[in-house]
Amino acid sequence: GIVDFVKHINESKTALYPDPIYISGEMDDIKVEIAMQHTDGYSESTFSYVNNIQTPDGGTHEIGFKSGLTRALSDLAVKSGSLKGKESDKLVGDDFREGLTTVILVKMKTVEFEGQTKAKLGNPQARPAVESVVVKGLNDYFSGKKTGKILSSVLEKIIEYYIKKQHRESFRVSSSVFGG
Repeated sequence: GIVDFVKHINESKTALYPDPIYISGEMDDIKVEIAMQHTDGYSESTFSYVNNIQTPDGGTHEIGFKSGLTRALSDLAVKSGSLKGKESDKLVGDDFREGLTTVILVKMKTVEFEGQTKAKLGNPQARPAVESVVVKGLNDYFSGKKTGKILSSVLEKIIEYYIKKQHRESFRVSSSVFGG
């Protein structure tokens, strides 16, 4: 299934936790399945499908995933004490997705693709459905007793990436100020 697919994609990478996180749920007759795993890499890899048709240009289901992931992990970071409220406001979606491999499967009755190539999902109702499933799924997953170490490693990576990004930005600003 999609968990094995994520493991396969990450074979040559160092995963931050041994098994991908699996989330599934349904909202408004839209079925959602997601498998994801953070690695120590820097690039994000997302593979999304609607009714078994790959959507390489993403669409509303990917937007829903990204916003749900950002919201859930930001809230979990504040609740765990890893971030203070105002610090979490400075984090953006890219911070949460660095090194993340994700497979998103959506099944729905009426599908609207943008363009003739069916490369991008256009159904607006897919976004809130996926976002809701992601937020609930991650909250449920990380409420388990054995997931504290996984959450810590994910949050450490997010914070580390954010700090490095801040250093790069401050270096860029100082370089431009001093003619570099």
